[in-house]
Amino acid sequence: MLRLISFIASVFLLVIGPLELMRHVLPPDDRLLSGPLYRGWLFITPPFLAAFYLALRLSYARSKSKTSPVPLSAVKLSSLSYLILGCAAAVYIFGVGAYWFVSPSGLTIHRYWFASPMTYSWDEVTRRNVVCYIG
Repeated sequence: MLRLISFIASVFLLVIGPLELMRHVLPPDDRLLSGPLYRGWLFITPPFLAAFYLALRLSYARSKSKTSPVPLSAVKLSSLSYLILGCAAAVYIFGVGAYWFVSPSGLTIHRYWFASPMTYSWDEVTRRNVVCYIG
């Protein structure tokens, strides 16, 4: 039970952590508001998909095993599993670098880690939907 709670907590932290980075660490100090691009799907979805995939693999190992409970170390991951989990990790890391922020000078969009941010002055901005979360 303790392993399950720690597993759920780690998935939850993987989802909430990037939001805190995008609100308090990555944007500069003069930001007025900041948040994720693509509605946060690039860092919300991969941890849940990886957790679901690992739960399926564990369920499969339990169905094949004659002893119960099956330890997590008994789950054998194939090269396809490593590829799936690696892709999920890559999308997650890519998504953490995709954020926007609003400053007194205008709107800045940072699409991914190694790209230079695109800054638009307030004269150039015609429309931007901003969703604020209470927190």
